[in-house]
Amino acid sequence: MHLNNIAIVAIVVIGIGGAASEHFIVRKMQDEFKTLEKERLEITNCLATAKIVQENLNHVTDLMTKNMESSGDMTAATHESEFFKFITESVNDLKITLVATRPIRPVVSGDVTTFGYELEFEADFFKLGELCAKFENSRRIISIEEFDVVQLDDKASNETAQNIRVTMKIQSYLIRRSLS
Repeated sequence: MHLNNIAIVAIVVIGIGGAASEHFIVRKMQDEFKTLEKERLEITNCLATAKIVQENLNHVTDLMTKNMESSGDMTAATHESEFFKFITESVNDLKITLVATRPIRPVVSGDVTTFGYELEFEADFFKLGELCAKFENSRRIISIEEFDVVQLDDKASNETAQNIRVTMKIQSYLIRRSLS
């Protein structure tokens, strides 16, 4: 009987010792898991930042290739026709009423050729903002040189839901690549 008591006490002591050591081991592992989780978050944030930088660099590369004339890649005529096509598609996508489009004579200044258009259209302020956002987000360098907004009378604006008339002068640029 004495041997059974010693065995039971030994099992209890081993059990308590095992539970205590497990508690310390688990606590130590929890600290390591917290440290690993912090490192994982830092690495994830770095990767997200790298992805954003990559997308921005791709955008810059696209801007350069779309706006630079390489040997034989793009002529002034194709650049101007693509620019006009972009304007037309943007206006049509937004269902803006185009009143007039007047091309401005291209200006060559060193390696930069400037193409411009004077647009006159009827829209609302929201669509004007959307059109400006399309110009800003395009893969071309486009500048809005000036614009004038005139409120249309109530009778005309009620029929078409276009309550302003905008005259806008916009320009795009073609940069000739130097072969030096």
